[in-house]
Amino acid sequence: MTFKALITEKTDDGYQSRVGDKNLEDLPEGDVLVRVAWSSLNYKDALSASGNKGVTRSFPHTPGIDAAGVVEEAGDGPFSVGDAVICTGYDLGMNTSGGYGDYIRVPAEWLAPLPAGLSARDAMVLGTAGLTAALRRRPATPREAHAADLSPKQAEMVVILMAHLALVDGELHQAEEAVCHDFAQALGLREQLVGVSHECDFP
Repeated sequence: MTFKALITEKTDDGYQSRVGDKNLEDLPEGDVLVRVAWSSLNYKDALSASGNKGVTRSFPHTPGIDAAGVVEEAGDGPFSVGDAVICTGYDLGMNTSGGYGDYIRVPAEWLAPLPAGLSARDAMVLGTAGLTAALRRRPATPREAHAADLSPKQAEMVVILMAHLALVDGELHQAEEAVCHDFAQALGLREQLVGVSHECDFP
């Protein structure tokens, strides 16, 4: 079975993207096949579509780190055919064929049920950017504050700073890291930032 997808590939003129046909057999192995209704546009998608090897190692490739749609095939697990689901993060759109196609196939643990009262479109309007913003707003936990001897307010600031450290395939964007650490230095939190990054697990 063929379906439409955005396909980024390397050409003699650099990396170019086009809408073309893919086969379901081209999708990676996974527990759940999802027919995608909506996706979103993220900075990481632009990096993938421009051939950035820090995001996507192998081409041709279909970007799209977010997807919302309906389950069409499901193995043993929590999801059934017809379930409305969302997928955001993990490896989707990086080295796994992403949401800029009519279908994705992913592990069940990458999916979450679409919350009641939220349409697939609205979920993708929020997307990864909305999830990141929501995580930035969460209070720092006592364990995080204790790990670096911070006040709750200081720990919350460090959590926000850590959210700005853009991780791409395990490597920090040096420019973002420098800005973030300079800000921490100005606040007198440089040592705490390093301590928290080593001692705590962040989402």
